[in-house]
Amino acid sequence: MKVRKLPFLFIAVLCFSALANEGGAPKFKEHNVLLSHGPFTTKIHLTSEQLKNSEAWKNLMQKQLSEKANFAGHYRLYISGKGELPKDCGVNGWVCGWVVDKETGTVVSELPSFNGNTKYYSTIDNGTPSPDLFSAEFYPNSNLIWISGENIPESKVGNISLGDKKCSNSAYLFNNNSFHNVFEGECEIDTGG
Repeated sequence: MKVRKLPFLFIAVLCFSALANEGGAPKFKEHNVLLSHGPFTTKIHLTSEQLKNSEAWKNLMQKQLSEKANFAGHYRLYISGKGELPKDCGVNGWVCGWVVDKETGTVVSELPSFNGNTKYYSTIDNGTPSPDLFSAEFYPNSNLIWISGENIPESKVGNISLGDKKCSNSAYLFNNNSFHNVFEGECEIDTGG
C-alpha cells in the first residue's frame, strides 16, 4: 500500500476548515438582537470623568445620538482614527472607540480591552503602517463584534518595544454594557513569501 504525503499547507487548511465548521468561531447570525428605532434621547449624559475629555470628544458623543443605531440594537459605536482626538486617544496610529446607548444618552463603554489597553495601535515605531491595521466588524442587529488589531499595554505607551506589542483577531459579545471575549485567534501576517 502506497502512502501519499500531503503538503503541510494543505493539512493546515484542512485543520482550520474543520475547526471553523465545528462552530469555534462565533457568527453574527448566532447573536442577533432586536433593532430599535426609538424613541431615543437627544441629550448626552456624561460622567464626571467623561466631562474631563476634550470638547471635540464631547461633541462627537453628542452627535452619535442623532445617528442611526449601528450596534447591538440600540447603541451607536463610534471609532476614531488617524489622530482625530489627540487628547482622548493619541496621535497618528492610535484608534479608539466608544459605545453610546441611544436610549439613555450615556457613553457606556470603550472598545474591548486587549493586551491591557482599550486604545489600539496601528503603526510600527517609525510610523510605517503595520501589516495588521485595526479593523472592526459589527452590525446594528447583532451584539457580536470582531476586532483585529495590534495593541500594547497602556503602561508602556511611551516606551514601546517589539515584545510588548500583541496582535489578535478577537470576537466579543456586548452584554450588560460591557464586552466579553468569546474567541481569540492570532493575526496572520503576509510576509510576501
